[in-house]
Amino acid sequence: MKSIDKYVVVVPTHRIKHLRKNLKSILSQTVKPDLIIAIDDTDYLLNPEIKKEFNEINKNIPVKYYNKKDDTLSGTLQKNGAVRAFLNIFLCLEDTFQNNEENIFIHILEDDCYYIRKNTIEKFKNTHSKFQKNLYRLNLIENEEDLQNALRTSINKDVDKLRNNLEYAIELIDTSGFIFKYDFNIIKGINNYLKDKGYTLSADMYVFEILFNYYSKEFVDLNSFMIFSTQHPDQVSKIFDNDLEDESHKWLFDLKNFNIDINQRNLLEEFSNNLVEIKERRDPLDQLTDEEYRNIPSVQFAIQNKIK
Repeated sequence: MKSIDKYVVVVPTHRIKHLRKNLKSILSQTVKPDLIIAIDDTDYLLNPEIKKEFNEINKNIPVKYYNKKDDTLSGTLQKNGAVRAFLNIFLCLEDTFQNNEENIFIHILEDDCYYIRKNTIEKFKNTHSKFQKNLYRLNLIENEEDLQNALRTSINKDVDKLRNNLEYAIELIDTSGFIFKYDFNIIKGINNYLKDKGYTLSADMYVFEILFNYYSKEFVDLNSFMIFSTQHPDQVSKIFDNDLEDESHKWLFDLKNFNIDINQRNLLEEFSNNLVEIKERRDPLDQLTDEEYRNIPSVQFAIQNKIK
């Protein structure tokens, strides 16, 4: 049985108002992460507050700080949205860990997300000692009512289970919703894959699918582990122009580069159904009209390929 050598939290950020709560939840953990990789997507000369926050955290937890103007990240400036965010994350991981000598697990905790319980990392390590798998999915909570219910519910490890499939249309996958074992080769492969990709609202699902396929087509569903995802107006998925630029439909067939058989995995139906459902998950105050929604290229593709 192999224990975890390092638990690493990656914090991509450009929003100081959310970052403070994020870092507080990390600092309050009963078992601290071994490293925080900070990815500051602002100009730290104009906005020094973010770097100051990480400098303060560094007094208690080791921090490796990256800024968007660093050489490691400067090549991604022409990208936008989730593609750029993932590319930044994986480039920083590739730069930080250049081999597979250690058993390292990565959790990407976006700045508008935070750990609900103080013993999340401790419980994860205990759960990993039981399952010994390479990919884990966490539950995300997005509203106050569900948060209060979660806080009143005790952790029951028996609800954590090994799975080999996921229904993307009804089960949420988010960037902060999975923990995975670091592997230099797959990270480098994902970086090469992302560098030529355009904008997509579904990047987190594609990355999860690549990791899922790489790690023996199985993951542990951590139903007892929860992350709170703050909903706010400046989220990428809430901006109408981002919908219009969405190229999710162009990504699907490129998964063959990772030896993923989209027919065997039923991904055409899964991803198309999910895209059709995007409208249902948007802020009710910021809903598109049916005509606007159907004019989005990726949605047109999804509607054409959705299995009735």
